[in-house]
Amino acid sequence: MLSGGEKSRLALAKLLIDPPNLLLMDEPTTHLDIPSIDSLLEALTQYSGTLIFISHDVHFIRQIANHVVEVREGRLRHYPGGYQYYLDKTGATSPAEGRPGYESESSNKSANDGPSRKEQRRLEAEQRQAAAKARRARQKVVDELEQRIHRLEQRQLELTNELEQPETYANGRRTREINDELTEIAGALEEANRKWEREAGSLAEFES
Repeated sequence: MLSGGEKSRLALAKLLIDPPNLLLMDEPTTHLDIPSIDSLLEALTQYSGTLIFISHDVHFIRQIANHVVEVREGRLRHYPGGYQYYLDKTGATSPAEGRPGYESESSNKSANDGPSRKEQRRLEAEQRQAAAKARRARQKVVDELEQRIHRLEQRQLELTNELEQPETYANGRRTREINDELTEIAGALEEANRKWEREAGSLAEFES
């Protein structure tokens, strides 16, 4: 038994040996594989008679048609040019470039009435990148606050140790300076710790 492709090649051979003056073809590329379609196109481009065909295969139409007849609402309209000429005159948009299994991103999007898989993956990747960037920025703030708290605590410890030395009280001016700075450090630590709690909580939300 001959396969679909072998049958199409046999028909093409007969067409080339004894070509008729008129060919009528209805969806000639249906059930053909790509090599068979290419063979059919090659034969038809050499055909000198009149060819009238109906097809949804846009690739086939573009290669063969030099006149287009549009059937709409029971009325015929003739366009004396190829498929692109028809699109230009009507302002229509081309469907998927119709080889078997062909599916363009735009046709897939319109068919699903939503973003294509490729676009969806791109959007998801952008969202992950944006989230990672925001997380890094938040982590940087948390790290800087931790460093500031550490420096303040170290300075607080140094001043406290100095204040505990008996000789410090021999200099009343120095004693006042230490107490004033300790008061400032206590306020700065309170504010830094409050900010750290807020930023650390936001960072935890990114990681959850």
